Amino acid sequence: MSTLASAWDGGTAVGYPLLFGLILLGSVVPVVPTGAVVGAGAAFAMTTNTLGLPLVLAVATSAALAGDLITFAVCRFGGRPRCAG
Repeated sequence: MSTLASAWDGGTAVGYPLLFGLILLGSVVPVVPTGAVVGAGAAFAMTTNTLGLPLVLAVATSAALAGDLITFAVCRFGGRPRCAG
């Protein structure tokens, strides 16, 4: 539990939400290379003590899942013109 608490204090409070947001954006609209974002997050977690690698992987996985579910919902309920191509 101390890993979660220590990552949210001070200047590192941006790390996990930024990681989640960029991966979510890249999953919904493929303009952000999500592999590079995950790699950068993992590299940052391994070289500093501010982010934890297991939590980076969990955040990345949940953001990718959320993005895929959003994309599925748009295609499922938005009709054929939304998902043509």
